[in-house]
Amino acid sequence: MSKLRVLLLTATMLSVTSGAVLAGEIAFSAINAPVDDAAKRQINVSPAVKIDGAEHAIKWNTIARSGQKAGDHQFGVAVDAAGNRLFNADGTPAISDSADFTSLLPVGKKLFSITHFESLPATMYLSELSQAADGTLTPISTRPIDFSAVGGLWLPCAGSVTAWNTHLGSEEYPADARALENADSYADLDKEAFDMAKYFGVNPEIAPLAAFKAVFQPYKYGFPVEVGVNEAGETSVAKHYAMGRVAVELALVMPDKKTAFISDDGTNTGLYRFVADKEGDLSAGTLQAAKWTQTSGEGAGAADLSWVDLGHATDAEVAAALKLGVNFSDLFDVAKFDKDDKCPEGFMSSNAEGRSECLRVK
Repeated sequence: MSKLRVLLLTATMLSVTSGAVLAGEIAFSAINAPVDDAAKRQINVSPAVKIDGAEHAIKWNTIARSGQKAGDHQFGVAVDAAGNRLFNADGTPAISDSADFTSLLPVGKKLFSITHFESLPATMYLSELSQAADGTLTPISTRPIDFSAVGGLWLPCAGSVTAWNTHLGSEEYPADARALENADSYADLDKEAFDMAKYFGVNPEIAPLAAFKAVFQPYKYGFPVEVGVNEAGETSVAKHYAMGRVAVELALVMPDKKTAFISDDGTNTGLYRFVADKEGDLSAGTLQAAKWTQTSGEGAGAADLSWVDLGHATDAEVAAALKLGVNFSDLFDVAKFDKDDKCPEGFMSSNAEGRSECLRVK
């Protein structure tokens, strides 16, 4: 996803993006595609949109910029598990310029927006907005949302608004659990692990690796993240472990309020479908993976799509396993390919994230 330096929303589209009203047909007026570098760096907005045949004038409206103060907080400043602001090496606040998704949530007589930033340690902000007669939105207040109960937030990317009016975010590119388990020094880890250490108050430059391993658990990241807000501005946070751990780009719930499609932004991974046990409740259900059976190689190709059942789980079941401190070696056996490039009996070939190997689920 592209990085946005500013949070920009179109007031006219409020009812459509919030999920409060569903449009049957929507079409934007045409704009010219940029042809040079300068044009590509400019904001280009359709002047009008038709919603169910009725045309509405629209414009680009800046609601808040990263670092802007609204109420008691600065929008987009990273915080640690205790809610304290984090700072750069030069002493300035660590402000993210990577706002990646903003939801608009009308709740009672109030209007809120929730914005997540694709950075580490990741931050998600709740803002209360006021709306002028002409539709212009202005922030009244903003504050970071507390994720300490679920170990913090990891690189949220795209997002959506559920039919029951909650913010459904994501966690992309979760950390390599095997690398952390086998690491003998910080040099064995990706840079992202260093960045996340700040959330737990661990400084990799002076703290031993054991101190970081004691607080950082990779299997706590890589899930759809749901945040609700009530009219008093109180938030509830849930990581939906039952929906599976992948490099979540987007989880999108269908109108039946049970089925969600989950896209994976990893390499050689998959497309997933989650079917919840109950409407409006993503905490338990069945996870499936798409199986593409090619029927034609002409043009863009054609295939029959079917779904492979990956099992049923609840958030509570997975949370209990995470509390025990599960590692990669607790989940998988690993073997090498034989001379014919086949896996030993009982093992399956895996090529996810560019790593070819034979795995067996324990």
